[in-house]
Amino acid sequence: MLRGGRGLSVGLCALLAVLVLAVGYAVLSWWSEGGRSLPPVGYLATLPLVLVAALVLAGAWSVRRTVRGRRASGPHDGLRGFRVLVLCQAAALTGAVVAGWSLAHALVARAGLALQGLGSDAAAALAVTAAGVLLVVAGLVGQSWCRLDEDRTAPPAP
Repeated sequence: MLRGGRGLSVGLCALLAVLVLAVGYAVLSWWSEGGRSLPPVGYLATLPLVLVAALVLAGAWSVRRTVRGRRASGPHDGLRGFRVLVLCQAAALTGAVVAGWSLAHALVARAGLALQGLGSDAAAALAVTAAGVLLVVAGLVGQSWCRLDEDRTAPPAP
């Protein structure tokens, strides 16, 4: 569903993740140095991210099949395709924010990783970071599946 536009890039998602990482590290370090405990992170937080990544890819695969002509298109397929494209882009941006914030949490709580191992909040934050990166990848792949190839016989759009 992208025509002529580039859409989101890996660089933009990485930049967003790095910005959130920097701000999150500063905030969480300040919070922790003030004698307060960090907010808890659990492995369960990875499940919604993985589920959304799977749903994004499923929706984008459906649009890809429609774009390639393997499925009959209805009157609202263009609008549905656009909605899936926006969902893919939102998923990629959300994944970048989640990955940046949870990596900042893992860096601030890294002492607990050495002491407690996989039971620490830092290990769970690293798992959430991986799930956030998975969501970014799913969003960017889904966005690429929504791309329309230019029709060479049609005149260029103004």
